Amino acid sequence: MTNQNQEQRCFEIVELTLIVNPLPDDSGEVEDMVACEIGADGESVFDLTEREDQILNGQDPLLYTVSYYRSELEAQTNTNPIVNTTTFENTSNPQTIYTGIFNEDTSCYVGGVQSFDLLVQEGVIITEPAEPLIACENIDDNGIGTGEGTFDLTELDAEILSGQDPAAYDLSYHEILEDAQEGIGAIPAPASYTSPTTTIWARVSYSDPNPDLPADIEDCFEVVEVSLVVVDVPIFDALQDSYRLCVDEFGNPIVEESGATSPPVIDTGLSTPEYIFIWEIDGQIQFDQTQGSITATQGGVYTVTIIDALTGCETQASTTVTVSSPPLIFNAQAATSAFAGQHAIEASAEGLGDYIFRLDDGAFQDEGFWDNVTPGTHIVTITDRNGCGTVEIELGVIDYPLFFTPNNDGYHDTWNIIGIGSIPDAKIYIFDRHGKLLKQISPTGSGWDGTYNGRPLPSSDYWFRVVYREDDREKEFRAHFTLKR
Repeated sequence: MTNQNQEQRCFEIVELTLIVNPLPDDSGEVEDMVACEIGADGESVFDLTEREDQILNGQDPLLYTVSYYRSELEAQTNTNPIVNTTTFENTSNPQTIYTGIFNEDTSCYVGGVQSFDLLVQEGVIITEPAEPLIACENIDDNGIGTGEGTFDLTELDAEILSGQDPAAYDLSYHEILEDAQEGIGAIPAPASYTSPTTTIWARVSYSDPNPDLPADIEDCFEVVEVSLVVVDVPIFDALQDSYRLCVDEFGNPIVEESGATSPPVIDTGLSTPEYIFIWEIDGQIQFDQTQGSITATQGGVYTVTIIDALTGCETQASTTVTVSSPPLIFNAQAATSAFAGQHAIEASAEGLGDYIFRLDDGAFQDEGFWDNVTPGTHIVTITDRNGCGTVEIELGVIDYPLFFTPNNDGYHDTWNIIGIGSIPDAKIYIFDRHGKLLKQISPTGSGWDGTYNGRPLPSSDYWFRVVYREDDREKEFRAHFTLKR
Protein backbone atom coordinates (compact mmCIF):
# COMPACT_ATOMS: atom_id res chain seq x y z
CA MET A 1 0.00 0.00 0.00
CA THR A 2 2.83 2.24 0.95
CA ASN A 3 4.46 1.91 -2.42
CA GLN A 4 1.19 2.42 -4.16
CA ASN A 5 0.48 5.67 -2.36
CA GLN A 6 3.89 6.92 -3.17
CA GLU A 7 3.14 6.55 -6.84
CA GLN A 8 0.16 9.02 -6.71
CA ARG A 9 0.70 12.67 -7.81
CA CYS A 10 -0.69 15.78 -6.13
CA PHE A 11 -2.36 18.36 -8.57
CA GLU A 12 -4.86 21.28 -8.75
CA ILE A 13 -7.10 22.44 -11.64
CA VAL A 14 -7.18 26.20 -12.32
CA GLU A 15 -9.51 27.98 -14.89
CA LEU A 16 -7.78 30.31 -17.40
CA THR A 17 -9.63 32.97 -19.46
CA LEU A 18 -8.24 33.64 -22.97
CA ILE A 19 -9.23 36.95 -24.58
CA VAL A 20 -8.78 37.54 -28.33
CA ASN A 21 -9.02 41.25 -29.28
CA PRO A 22 -9.74 42.25 -32.89
CA LEU A 23 -7.17 44.18 -34.82
CA PRO A 24 -8.00 47.77 -35.72
CA ASP A 25 -9.93 48.17 -39.02
CA ASP A 26 -7.52 49.16 -41.80
CA SER A 27 -9.92 48.83 -44.73
CA GLY A 28 -10.56 52.53 -45.29
CA GLU A 29 -9.68 54.07 -48.67
CA VAL A 30 -7.21 56.95 -48.33
CA GLU A 31 -6.91 59.65 -50.96
CA ASP A 32 -3.60 61.03 -52.09
CA MET A 33 -2.57 64.49 -50.90
CA VAL A 34 -1.78 67.08 -53.53
CA ALA A 35 0.05 70.31 -52.78
CA CYS A 36 -0.32 73.11 -55.33
CA GLU A 37 2.55 75.60 -55.54
CA ILE A 38 3.41 78.38 -57.92
CA GLY A 39 6.83 77.59 -59.40
CA ALA A 40 6.71 74.14 -57.83
CA ASP A 41 10.10 72.53 -57.04
CA GLY A 42 8.65 69.14 -56.09
CA GLU A 43 8.78 69.82 -52.35
CA SER A 44 6.08 71.04 -50.02
CA VAL A 45 4.87 70.83 -46.43
CA PHE A 46 1.92 68.50 -45.73
CA ASP A 47 -0.36 68.02 -42.74
CA LEU A 48 -0.65 64.23 -42.75
CA THR A 49 -3.34 64.29 -40.06
CA GLU A 50 -5.81 65.63 -42.65
CA ARG A 51 -6.23 61.98 -43.77
CA GLU A 52 -6.95 60.65 -40.27
CA ASP A 53 -10.73 60.42 -40.77
CA GLN A 54 -10.27 58.37 -43.94
CA ILE A 55 -7.71 56.10 -42.26
CA LEU A 56 -9.90 55.39 -39.23
CA ASN A 57 -12.96 54.92 -41.46
CA GLY A 58 -15.42 55.67 -38.64
CA GLN A 59 -13.41 54.32 -35.71
CA ASP A 60 -13.31 56.47 -32.55
CA PRO A 61 -10.24 58.79 -32.71
CA LEU A 62 -10.23 58.84 -28.86
CA LEU A 63 -9.69 55.07 -28.80
CA TYR A 64 -7.46 54.64 -31.85
CA THR A 65 -4.20 56.36 -32.61
CA VAL A 66 -2.90 56.79 -36.15
CA SER A 67 0.81 56.84 -36.94
CA TYR A 68 2.63 57.53 -40.21
CA TYR A 69 5.76 55.92 -41.71
CA ARG A 70 8.15 56.39 -44.58
CA SER A 71 8.25 52.69 -45.51
CA GLU A 72 5.96 49.71 -45.47
CA LEU A 73 8.34 47.75 -43.19
CA GLU A 74 8.48 50.52 -40.62
CA ALA A 75 4.67 50.64 -40.63
CA GLN A 76 4.41 46.85 -40.22
CA THR A 77 6.88 46.83 -37.31
CA ASN A 78 5.71 50.11 -35.80
CA THR A 79 9.22 51.52 -35.82
CA ASN A 80 10.54 55.00 -36.59
CA PRO A 81 7.13 56.76 -37.01
CA ILE A 82 7.05 60.25 -38.46
CA VAL A 83 7.08 62.77 -35.67
CA ASN A 84 6.27 66.07 -37.40
CA THR A 85 2.94 64.82 -38.83
CA THR A 86 1.43 68.29 -39.25
CA THR A 87 4.49 69.83 -40.92
CA PHE A 88 5.94 66.95 -42.88
CA GLU A 89 8.08 67.89 -45.88
CA ASN A 90 8.22 65.31 -48.62
CA THR A 91 11.58 64.08 -49.89
CA SER A 92 10.43 62.79 -53.27
CA ASN A 93 7.64 63.59 -55.68
CA PRO A 94 5.55 61.54 -55.42
CA GLN A 95 6.27 60.04 -51.97
CA THR A 96 4.27 57.18 -50.45
CA ILE A 97 3.27 57.40 -46.79
CA TYR A 98 2.26 54.23 -44.90
CA THR A 99 -0.02 54.15 -41.87
CA GLY A 100 -0.53 52.24 -38.68
CA ILE A 101 -3.50 52.10 -36.27
CA PHE A 102 -3.08 51.40 -32.50
CA ASN A 103 -5.94 50.48 -30.14
CA GLU A 104 -5.28 52.24 -26.84
CA ASP A 105 -7.47 49.80 -24.87
CA THR A 106 -6.20 46.53 -26.28
CA SER A 107 -2.75 47.61 -27.47
CA CYS A 108 -3.54 45.87 -30.71
CA TYR A 109 -1.78 47.34 -33.72
CA VAL A 110 -2.00 46.97 -37.49
CA GLY A 111 0.22 48.69 -40.01
CA GLY A 112 1.57 48.70 -43.53
CA VAL A 113 -1.76 48.04 -45.24
CA GLN A 114 -3.03 51.56 -45.87
CA SER A 115 -0.98 54.13 -47.76
CA PHE A 116 -1.35 57.32 -49.73
CA ASP A 117 0.90 59.44 -51.90
CA LEU A 118 2.14 62.97 -51.40
CA LEU A 119 2.31 64.87 -54.70
CA VAL A 120 3.43 68.39 -55.53
CA GLN A 121 1.76 70.04 -58.54
CA GLU A 122 2.25 73.37 -60.21
CA GLY A 123 -0.37 75.69 -58.73
CA VAL A 124 -2.45 78.43 -60.29
CA ILE A 125 -3.19 82.07 -59.56
CA ILE A 126 -6.73 83.20 -60.21
CA THR A 127 -8.20 86.68 -59.91
CA GLU A 128 -11.86 87.46 -59.46
CA PRO A 129 -12.98 90.11 -61.97
CA ALA A 130 -13.13 93.53 -60.36
CA GLU A 131 -16.31 94.52 -62.24
CA PRO A 132 -19.29 92.62 -63.62
CA LEU A 133 -19.22 91.75 -67.30
CA ILE A 134 -21.81 93.89 -69.10
CA ALA A 135 -23.90 92.93 -72.12
CA CYS A 136 -26.67 94.82 -73.85
CA GLU A 137 -30.11 93.27 -73.87
CA ASN A 138 -30.97 91.30 -76.99
CA ILE A 139 -33.96 92.43 -79.08
CA ASP A 140 -36.39 90.02 -80.73
CA ASP A 141 -37.89 90.33 -84.22
CA ASN A 142 -40.69 92.50 -82.85
CA GLY A 143 -38.25 95.00 -81.35
CA ILE A 144 -38.94 93.84 -77.79
CA GLY A 145 -36.19 93.19 -75.27
CA THR A 146 -35.70 89.51 -74.37
CA GLY A 147 -34.22 90.10 -70.92
CA GLU A 148 -31.05 88.29 -72.01
CA GLY A 149 -27.72 89.50 -73.33
CA THR A 150 -24.96 87.84 -75.33
CA PHE A 151 -21.68 87.86 -73.40
CA ASP A 152 -18.14 87.33 -74.65
CA LEU A 153 -16.71 85.65 -71.56
CA THR A 154 -13.26 85.51 -73.15
CA GLU A 155 -12.97 89.24 -72.47
CA LEU A 156 -12.28 88.24 -68.85
CA ASP A 157 -9.56 85.67 -69.61
CA ALA A 158 -6.56 87.97 -69.13
CA GLU A 159 -7.86 89.41 -65.84
CA ILE A 160 -8.73 85.99 -64.41
CA LEU A 161 -5.38 84.45 -65.43
CA SER A 162 -3.50 87.35 -63.81
CA GLY A 163 -0.89 87.47 -66.52
CA GLN A 164 -0.17 83.73 -66.53
CA ASP A 165 0.58 82.10 -69.85
CA PRO A 166 -2.79 81.05 -71.37
CA ALA A 167 -1.03 78.18 -73.14
CA ALA A 168 -0.04 76.64 -69.80
CA TYR A 169 -3.45 76.88 -68.14
CA ASP A 170 -6.95 75.71 -68.87
CA LEU A 171 -9.68 78.30 -68.27
CA SER A 172 -13.33 77.29 -68.38
CA TYR A 173 -16.64 78.83 -67.33
CA HIS A 174 -19.45 76.99 -65.55
CA GLU A 175 -23.06 77.76 -64.67
CA ILE A 176 -22.95 75.65 -61.46
CA LEU A 177 -20.33 75.97 -58.72
CA GLU A 178 -20.15 72.20 -58.15
CA ASP A 179 -19.50 71.67 -61.86
CA ALA A 180 -16.65 74.17 -61.73
CA GLN A 181 -15.11 72.42 -58.73
CA GLU A 182 -15.35 69.04 -60.45
CA GLY A 183 -14.22 70.35 -63.83
CA ILE A 184 -17.38 69.25 -65.69
CA GLY A 185 -20.19 70.97 -67.61
CA ALA A 186 -18.15 73.82 -69.04
CA ILE A 187 -20.01 76.46 -71.07
CA PRO A 188 -19.36 75.27 -74.65
CA ALA A 189 -19.23 78.64 -76.46
CA PRO A 190 -17.92 81.25 -74.01
CA ALA A 191 -17.42 83.86 -76.73
CA SER A 192 -21.19 84.01 -77.38
CA TYR A 193 -22.89 83.02 -74.16
CA THR A 194 -26.54 84.11 -73.90
CA SER A 195 -27.86 84.66 -70.39
CA PRO A 196 -29.91 86.97 -68.20
CA THR A 197 -28.25 88.80 -65.32
CA THR A 198 -26.68 86.02 -63.23
CA THR A 199 -23.56 84.62 -61.55
CA ILE A 200 -21.32 81.98 -63.10
CA TRP A 201 -17.94 80.52 -62.09
CA ALA A 202 -14.54 80.48 -63.76
CA ARG A 203 -12.14 77.60 -63.23
CA VAL A 204 -8.38 77.77 -63.91
CA SER A 205 -6.27 74.62 -63.87
CA TYR A 206 -2.66 73.84 -64.79
CA SER A 207 -2.67 72.14 -68.18
CA ASP A 208 0.99 70.98 -68.42
CA PRO A 209 1.20 67.83 -66.23
CA ASN A 210 4.43 66.67 -64.62
CA PRO A 211 5.48 63.51 -66.51
CA ASP A 212 6.93 62.06 -63.28
CA LEU A 213 3.52 62.08 -61.61
CA PRO A 214 0.68 59.58 -62.17
CA ALA A 215 -1.39 60.35 -65.27
CA ASP A 216 -4.66 60.32 -63.35
CA ILE A 217 -3.64 62.88 -60.77
CA GLU A 218 -6.05 65.76 -60.47
CA ASP A 219 -4.67 69.07 -61.74
CA CYS A 220 -4.37 71.98 -59.36
CA PHE A 221 -7.24 74.44 -59.90
CA GLU A 222 -8.92 77.50 -58.49
CA VAL A 223 -12.49 78.77 -58.89
CA VAL A 224 -13.80 82.34 -58.74
CA GLU A 225 -17.20 83.94 -59.09
CA VAL A 226 -18.08 85.96 -62.19
CA SER A 227 -21.00 88.41 -62.29
CA LEU A 228 -22.92 88.96 -65.53
CA VAL A 229 -25.19 91.98 -65.89
CA VAL A 230 -27.65 92.60 -68.74
CA VAL A 231 -28.21 96.30 -69.45
CA ASP A 232 -31.50 97.47 -70.95
CA VAL A 233 -31.36 98.87 -74.47
CA PRO A 234 -32.72 102.39 -74.96
CA ILE A 235 -36.50 102.36 -74.60
CA PHE A 236 -38.46 104.81 -76.75
CA ASP A 237 -41.87 105.27 -78.27
CA ALA A 238 -42.07 102.99 -81.27
CA LEU A 239 -42.08 104.73 -84.63
CA GLN A 240 -45.14 104.47 -86.80
CA ASP A 241 -44.95 101.87 -89.56
CA SER A 242 -45.11 104.66 -92.10
CA TYR A 243 -45.45 108.41 -92.50
CA ARG A 244 -46.95 110.51 -95.29
CA LEU A 245 -45.23 113.40 -96.98
CA CYS A 246 -47.73 115.38 -99.04
CA VAL A 247 -46.33 117.62 -101.78
CA ASP A 248 -47.72 119.86 -104.49
CA GLU A 249 -46.87 119.68 -108.17
CA PHE A 250 -43.53 121.39 -107.48
CA GLY A 251 -42.54 119.02 -104.70
CA ASN A 252 -43.25 121.51 -101.91
CA PRO A 253 -44.76 120.04 -98.72
CA ILE A 254 -48.46 120.71 -98.22
CA VAL A 255 -50.80 119.99 -95.31
CA GLU A 256 -52.53 116.66 -95.36
CA GLU A 257 -56.23 116.59 -96.13
CA SER A 258 -56.88 115.50 -92.53
CA GLY A 259 -54.99 118.53 -91.25
CA ALA A 260 -51.99 116.53 -90.06
CA THR A 261 -48.55 118.10 -90.23
CA SER A 262 -46.64 117.78 -93.43
CA PRO A 263 -43.76 117.30 -93.73
CA PRO A 264 -44.06 114.73 -90.92
CA VAL A 265 -41.75 114.74 -87.90
CA ILE A 266 -40.33 111.33 -86.97
CA ASP A 267 -39.73 111.57 -83.22
CA THR A 268 -38.12 108.98 -80.91
CA GLY A 269 -39.12 110.86 -77.77
CA LEU A 270 -35.48 110.79 -76.56
CA SER A 271 -32.86 113.51 -76.58
CA THR A 272 -29.18 114.33 -76.29
CA PRO A 273 -26.85 114.20 -74.39
CA GLU A 274 -28.23 111.04 -72.76
CA TYR A 275 -28.48 109.38 -76.14
CA ILE A 276 -26.59 109.48 -79.43
CA PHE A 277 -28.62 109.35 -82.66
CA ILE A 278 -27.58 108.16 -86.12
CA TRP A 279 -30.18 108.74 -88.85
CA GLU A 280 -30.12 107.05 -92.25
CA ILE A 281 -32.31 107.49 -95.31
CA ASP A 282 -32.23 104.50 -97.64
CA GLY A 283 -28.97 103.42 -95.99
CA GLN A 284 -27.25 106.80 -96.32
CA ILE A 285 -26.14 108.40 -93.04
CA GLN A 286 -27.49 111.91 -92.51
CA PHE A 287 -24.50 113.50 -90.82
CA ASP A 288 -26.34 116.77 -90.11
CA GLN A 289 -29.12 114.96 -88.21
CA THR A 290 -27.99 114.23 -84.64
CA GLN A 291 -31.11 114.82 -82.58
CA GLY A 292 -33.93 112.55 -81.42
CA SER A 293 -36.27 113.60 -84.21
CA ILE A 294 -36.04 114.31 -87.92
CA THR A 295 -38.30 116.18 -90.33
CA ALA A 296 -38.99 114.00 -93.35
CA THR A 297 -38.55 116.13 -96.47
CA GLN A 298 -38.11 113.21 -98.86
CA GLY A 299 -39.48 109.75 -99.26
CA GLY A 300 -37.64 106.55 -98.38
CA VAL A 301 -36.79 104.20 -95.53
CA TYR A 302 -35.73 106.14 -92.43
CA THR A 303 -33.61 104.22 -89.91
CA VAL A 304 -32.49 105.54 -86.53
CA THR A 305 -29.82 103.96 -84.34
CA ILE A 306 -30.09 105.07 -80.70
CA ILE A 307 -27.05 104.62 -78.46
CA ASP A 308 -27.14 104.99 -74.68
CA ALA A 309 -24.25 107.40 -74.04
CA LEU A 310 -23.59 105.84 -70.59
CA THR A 311 -23.72 102.10 -71.36
CA GLY A 312 -23.07 102.05 -75.11
CA CYS A 313 -26.11 99.81 -75.60
CA GLU A 314 -28.02 100.55 -78.76
CA THR A 315 -31.27 99.79 -80.50
CA GLN A 316 -32.53 100.45 -84.00
CA ALA A 317 -35.88 101.13 -85.64
CA SER A 318 -37.04 101.87 -89.17
CA THR A 319 -40.04 103.43 -90.81
CA THR A 320 -41.09 104.34 -94.35
CA VAL A 321 -41.95 107.83 -95.56
CA THR A 322 -44.32 107.72 -98.53
CA VAL A 323 -44.48 110.72 -100.85
CA SER A 324 -47.91 111.48 -102.18
CA SER A 325 -49.79 114.35 -103.83
CA PRO A 326 -53.29 115.38 -104.90
CA PRO A 327 -54.17 114.53 -108.48
CA LEU A 328 -51.94 116.71 -110.64
CA ILE A 329 -53.39 115.80 -114.05
CA PHE A 330 -57.00 114.62 -113.99
CA ASN A 331 -60.10 114.35 -116.17
CA ALA A 332 -63.64 113.03 -116.06
CA GLN A 333 -66.08 112.84 -118.99
CA ALA A 334 -68.95 110.89 -120.44
CA ALA A 335 -67.58 107.84 -122.17
CA THR A 336 -70.64 107.64 -124.43
CA SER A 337 -72.18 110.16 -126.85
CA ALA A 338 -75.09 112.41 -125.95
CA PHE A 339 -78.48 110.78 -126.35
CA ALA A 340 -76.87 107.31 -126.43
CA GLY A 341 -79.55 105.77 -124.26
CA GLN A 342 -77.00 103.76 -122.22
CA HIS A 343 -74.39 106.00 -120.65
CA ALA A 344 -70.96 105.59 -119.02
CA ILE A 345 -68.50 107.94 -117.33
CA GLU A 346 -64.74 107.57 -117.32
CA ALA A 347 -62.21 109.39 -115.07
CA SER A 348 -58.42 109.38 -114.83
CA ALA A 349 -55.73 110.93 -112.66
CA GLU A 350 -51.96 111.23 -112.61
CA GLY A 351 -49.57 112.38 -109.91
CA LEU A 352 -47.36 111.07 -107.08
CA GLY A 353 -50.22 109.46 -105.21
CA ASP A 354 -52.39 106.38 -105.35
CA TYR A 355 -55.81 107.52 -106.49
CA ILE A 356 -59.32 106.21 -105.96
CA PHE A 357 -62.55 107.36 -107.62
CA ARG A 358 -66.15 107.99 -106.61
CA LEU A 359 -69.27 108.92 -108.60
CA ASP A 360 -71.65 111.20 -106.72
CA ASP A 361 -72.27 109.69 -103.27
CA GLY A 362 -71.24 106.15 -104.18
CA ALA A 363 -68.38 104.15 -102.73
CA PHE A 364 -64.78 104.82 -103.69
CA GLN A 365 -63.29 102.36 -106.16
CA ASP A 366 -59.88 101.69 -107.71
CA GLU A 367 -60.98 102.30 -111.31
CA GLY A 368 -62.54 105.48 -112.68
CA PHE A 369 -65.26 103.90 -114.80
CA TRP A 370 -69.01 103.63 -114.30
CA ASP A 371 -71.64 102.28 -116.69
CA ASN A 372 -75.44 102.42 -116.64
CA VAL A 373 -75.16 106.05 -115.59
CA THR A 374 -78.35 108.06 -115.54
CA PRO A 375 -78.56 111.27 -117.60
CA GLY A 376 -77.98 114.49 -115.74
CA THR A 377 -75.32 116.28 -113.75
CA HIS A 378 -72.81 114.14 -111.87
CA ILE A 379 -69.87 114.78 -109.55
CA VAL A 380 -66.71 112.68 -109.94
CA THR A 381 -64.41 112.76 -106.89
CA ILE A 382 -60.77 111.77 -107.26
CA THR A 383 -58.79 111.46 -104.03
CA ASP A 384 -55.31 110.36 -102.97
CA ARG A 385 -55.58 107.12 -101.04
CA ASN A 386 -52.90 108.42 -98.65
CA GLY A 387 -54.93 111.50 -97.75
CA CYS A 388 -52.90 114.12 -99.59
CA GLY A 389 -55.73 115.80 -101.53
CA THR A 390 -58.96 115.56 -103.50
CA VAL A 391 -60.45 117.11 -106.64
CA GLU A 392 -64.07 117.16 -107.79
CA ILE A 393 -65.26 117.36 -111.40
CA GLU A 394 -68.82 118.21 -112.40
CA LEU A 395 -70.06 116.88 -115.73
CA GLY A 396 -73.31 116.22 -117.50
CA VAL A 397 -74.61 113.12 -119.22
CA ILE A 398 -76.86 114.40 -122.00
CA ASP A 399 -80.16 112.74 -122.80
CA TYR A 400 -83.82 113.64 -122.76
CA PRO A 401 -86.83 112.55 -120.70
CA LEU A 402 -89.39 110.51 -122.60
CA PHE A 403 -92.32 112.32 -120.98
CA PHE A 404 -93.37 115.07 -118.59
CA THR A 405 -96.54 115.87 -116.62
CA PRO A 406 -97.12 119.64 -116.26
CA ASN A 407 -99.72 119.40 -113.48
CA ASN A 408 -97.86 121.49 -110.89
CA ASP A 409 -97.37 118.57 -108.49
CA GLY A 410 -93.64 119.22 -108.30
CA TYR A 411 -92.69 116.18 -110.40
CA HIS A 412 -91.80 116.37 -114.08
CA ASP A 413 -93.63 119.68 -114.45
CA THR A 414 -91.30 120.89 -117.20
CA TRP A 415 -89.30 119.35 -119.99
CA ASN A 416 -85.66 120.06 -120.97
CA ILE A 417 -82.62 118.17 -122.20
CA ILE A 418 -80.96 116.51 -119.18
CA GLY A 419 -77.33 117.36 -118.60
CA ILE A 420 -77.07 119.84 -121.43
CA GLY A 421 -76.35 122.66 -119.04
CA SER A 422 -72.71 121.89 -119.67
CA ILE A 423 -73.25 123.14 -123.25
CA PRO A 424 -74.87 126.50 -122.58
CA ASP A 425 -74.77 127.59 -126.22
CA ALA A 426 -76.83 124.63 -127.42
CA LYS A 427 -80.14 125.48 -129.15
CA ILE A 428 -83.30 123.50 -128.37
CA TYR A 429 -86.47 123.74 -130.48
CA ILE A 430 -89.87 122.15 -129.70
CA PHE A 431 -92.47 121.34 -132.42
CA ASP A 432 -95.89 119.83 -132.56
CA ARG A 433 -96.50 116.75 -134.64
CA HIS A 434 -97.15 118.89 -137.68
CA GLY A 435 -93.77 120.60 -137.49
CA LYS A 436 -95.01 123.86 -136.02
CA LEU A 437 -92.38 125.56 -133.82
CA LEU A 438 -93.90 125.93 -130.37
CA LYS A 439 -90.93 127.01 -128.25
CA GLN A 440 -87.16 127.54 -128.20
CA ILE A 441 -85.75 126.90 -124.72
CA SER A 442 -82.38 127.56 -123.10
CA PRO A 443 -80.12 124.66 -122.06
CA THR A 444 -79.72 126.35 -118.70
CA GLY A 445 -83.33 127.39 -118.25
CA SER A 446 -86.21 125.73 -116.40
CA GLY A 447 -87.52 124.07 -119.60
CA TRP A 448 -90.89 123.97 -121.45
CA ASP A 449 -94.05 124.02 -119.34
CA GLY A 450 -96.32 122.54 -122.04
CA THR A 451 -97.99 125.81 -123.12
CA TYR A 452 -98.19 127.80 -126.34
CA ASN A 453 -98.81 131.52 -126.09
CA GLY A 454 -99.86 130.91 -122.48
CA ARG A 455 -102.39 128.18 -123.33
CA PRO A 456 -101.87 124.58 -122.10
CA LEU A 457 -101.40 122.15 -124.93
CA PRO A 458 -103.11 118.77 -124.90
CA SER A 459 -101.54 115.43 -124.12
CA SER A 460 -99.74 114.25 -127.20
CA ASP A 461 -96.34 113.48 -128.65
CA TYR A 462 -94.14 116.49 -129.37
CA TRP A 463 -90.87 116.74 -131.25
CA PHE A 464 -87.62 118.51 -130.49
CA ARG A 465 -84.43 119.38 -132.27
CA VAL A 466 -81.19 120.22 -130.45
CA VAL A 467 -78.12 121.72 -132.08
CA TYR A 468 -74.92 121.40 -130.01
CA ARG A 469 -71.19 120.90 -130.25
CA GLU A 470 -69.50 117.65 -129.16
CA ASP A 471 -65.87 116.63 -129.77
CA ASP A 472 -65.36 120.00 -131.51
CA ARG A 473 -68.07 119.18 -134.03
CA GLU A 474 -71.49 120.65 -134.46
CA LYS A 475 -74.15 118.00 -134.11
CA GLU A 476 -77.92 117.84 -134.36
CA PHE A 477 -80.30 115.45 -132.64
CA ARG A 478 -84.07 114.97 -133.22
CA ALA A 479 -86.55 112.89 -131.26
CA HIS A 480 -89.98 113.08 -129.67
CA PHE A 481 -91.41 112.94 -126.14
CA THR A 482 -94.86 112.75 -124.62
CA LEU A 483 -96.84 115.38 -122.75
CA LYS A 484 -99.22 113.75 -120.27
CA ARG A 485 -102.00 115.54 -118.44
